[in-house]
Amino acid sequence: MNGWQYLLYVNLAITLFFAVYQLLLRKETFFKLNRMFLTGGLVISYLLPLVRSSWVAQLPVTQKIRFSIYADPVTIYGTGQQAHWAWGDLAVYAYFTVIIVLTIRLVVRLTRIRHLSRNASAAYSFFRKIHVNSDCEQREMIEAHENTHSDQWHSADVLLGEVSKIVN
Repeated sequence: MNGWQYLLYVNLAITLFFAVYQLLLRKETFFKLNRMFLTGGLVISYLLPLVRSSWVAQLPVTQKIRFSIYADPVTIYGTGQQAHWAWGDLAVYAYFTVIIVLTIRLVVRLTRIRHLSRNASAAYSFFRKIHVNSDCEQREMIEAHENTHSDQWHSADVLLGEVSKIVN
């Protein structure tokens, strides 16, 4: 199995886990169960394609997809000429471009969190760092909420999702 096949299987598994979540769990108020299902489903989605059967590679549709992605040359419309690269090459370039853009976006967001910690007027938590404005009317309730986020490592869940978004 090569890299694009692995990512295809991972994305398919993530889609299936998310569909089950949407159908069965999204309205549930068992937040810990939902969190375990979503993060566990994400981790399992990366492991599941590693356990694969050889019969999948022998399917006619798998062979056809492999041929059309890597052997079918790209036609430059209007000229009737064919380029020297295939659709798979374009997909690789697009994939790495999106990875770069999303990585920059994540770095910018993490930098904003660092900046927010210096001049924050809003309440937030990031791992063990909790900030609630001292002028806030409901300070105790907001602190309890942010402490729950901190105690349950909500920031790690968000970072796992962001890194998964970059990879996929």
